[in-house]
Amino acid sequence: MTPTVPPHPGEVLREILEQRGISQSQAADSLGMSRGHLNSIINGHNPISADLKLKLQDLLDIPTQHWSRLQEQHHRFADSDEGQKLIKQRDQQSLLHQLELKTHPQLLMEEIRQAEACKWLVIEPFEEAQLTRSGYWLTLGLHGSLTNRNDRSKYPVETEVILKPELTLKPGEVLTLLCREKLRFPRSLHVRVSTEADAFCDGSLTLRTRRYFESGLQTSLSLHIINETARPQTVRFQQQAVHIQFDFFPADEPDPSAPAA
Repeated sequence: MTPTVPPHPGEVLREILEQRGISQSQAADSLGMSRGHLNSIINGHNPISADLKLKLQDLLDIPTQHWSRLQEQHHRFADSDEGQKLIKQRDQQSLLHQLELKTHPQLLMEEIRQAEACKWLVIEPFEEAQLTRSGYWLTLGLHGSLTNRNDRSKYPVETEVILKPELTLKPGEVLTLLCREKLRFPRSLHVRVSTEADAFCDGSLTLRTRRYFESGLQTSLSLHIINETARPQTVRFQQQAVHIQFDFFPADEPDPSAPAA
């Protein structure tokens, strides 16, 4: 028999409030906290603090030990290999159901965050600061190679370079490199580059890259950055370069809860 995930204390708190007809806004006011903070606890993003346990005891007449026991059970299971696998499957299934109800295919910030958290979408490394309302910024990798666009020889000279901390491109030079981040995503998630035109570094450099990723693969995006100006231009490691967006098309995606063939 498949084990069930012990509930996060926040899930239990949600059920108790609903059973007693107490809204989250009313509970937040009574507990002296913002509704957003209470909602983050109810959704399992934050633990129930010792101070909040005491306040819940006064508000709901539930002893503090109840929340501590739930927290311990949840953590113990979540730290096990079996628990991590089951939680991942549950969270992925929940996310898919949520996405299937959308009227627009594009994933927004919280959906991208959830997709990455349950590893339905993998961005390595994932940086919260690169997440936007409608997508994610990919940054420049560390290693690259330089050629000159005016070199018309059969075998153009290539020079290996490192961008850390920064690299100056002379007029006519072309920098070829991979984005720092690697992506892995399912067939039902379509990934596209949404950076406007080919402008890079406020238009001082020209960026060439493909516009769409192949679905269902693990990959890094290759970039060609060209200095077509008459002045040297500087780029640096981890500089934001390409903004990508994610579209969900459920017809391509098998049910993750279904047994493997």
